[in-house]
Amino acid sequence: MKFISLLANLVIFHNALVIADAVRQLQAEGQVIDPLDLSLIFNLARRGGPEAWVRV
Repeated sequence: MKFISLLANLVIFHNALVIADAVRQLQAEGQVIDPLDLSLIFNLARRGGPEAWVRV
């Protein structure tokens, strides 16, 4: 069970890094990134995915 938790945490961390890289790339290309949009993305991750967010 500990291995599965570790693996899940690694996947979550990797996804956060991928999102951060994508945001940096978009900003470097001149796109304006609204902090509110980013907060919604990360709230989705914390609350258990899109299904949880839709119920809010």
